Amino acid sequence: MNLNTLIQVLMRHRIVVSALVVITISTAWGFWVSVLPSYKSEAVVWVIPPSRDNVGNETNPFLGVSAKSNDLVASALALSVNSPEWREPLVEQGYASNYLVDDDDGDDPLLAVIVEADDRDLSLATRDAVLSALEQELEAMQTEASAPPEDRFMVRQITVLPAQVQYGTRDRLVASTVLLGLLAAVRSASRCLRTFPRRADQRPPSRTAARAA
Repeated sequence: MNLNTLIQVLMRHRIVVSALVVITISTAWGFWVSVLPSYKSEAVVWVIPPSRDNVGNETNPFLGVSAKSNDLVASALALSVNSPEWREPLVEQGYASNYLVDDDDGDDPLLAVIVEADDRDLSLATRDAVLSALEQELEAMQTEASAPPEDRFMVRQITVLPAQVQYGTRDRLVASTVLLGLLAAVRSASRCLRTFPRRADQRPPSRTAARAA
């Protein structure tokens, strides 16, 4: 099957081919226009122990838990702020629900705050609200444990990144649509190519052949 034959087949079925192209382009464009990007904002905080070496000092119960007290406090803090007890009030105040305080399996006292929202300002506002929630929850935990002010853990911001636009969902939808359109076109063309020789053989004989017969 040469290129000339392929062109003839496509021209013969130009209505089907044109319909597939139009449907693919229209669907991809619809996804591109209608699916809004998301905005991701991040921050990294450090849960640090009191400035003086109070490991084993019973004035703050958290200091006597283990040699990695700050790691354990960071993990407990992440679990608390990720829970519905904090998430639901934040959502009721108008903040985004899609946030995560990641403690990296509790291997270190660093916490990563990750927020995704459909609006840039909402993403940034939610990130700041979660950072504030971390400070409030840490303070409440130590107040409940009757830890004196000079022996308390603190949350210190290390990195605060601006909101970055994310096109992942939209790009995946557009790419999937184009891929499906190409597969449909290839499948349609393959069917046409299989039937093309048989249709050519079934054409009536020419007048010259009829006279020679």
